[in-house]
Amino acid sequence: MTGSDSMKGFALAAANMQAYQAKLLEIAGANAQLAFEFGLRLASIRSPIEFFGVITEFTNRRFDMFGQHSKELAAYPFWRINPPSSDLRDGREQQKTNLHFA
Repeated sequence: MTGSDSMKGFALAAANMQAYQAKLLEIAGANAQLAFEFGLRLASIRSPIEFFGVITEFTNRRFDMFGQHSKELAAYPFWRINPPSSDLRDGREQQKTNLHFA
């Protein structure tokens, strides 16, 4: 393995890690949004019967989100991520990461 190949491998690994971290951040944001909506709905409950409806609704939504996020993360090894391109003509590296889902 030459030095150039190892640098390309490192760049690809860094791009993969950035894509995975971006996906985890997206999941955390979705969870926070759901928790906020849940809190608002709990605060607006006017009768004890509504409580069970709200709990059922948000449990179903959370379960669906969990299934979706699990599928996306399980497909992570199959994401096609282009390694960053570098332009060394001007002495700086310009990196660009493209993420494509298979």
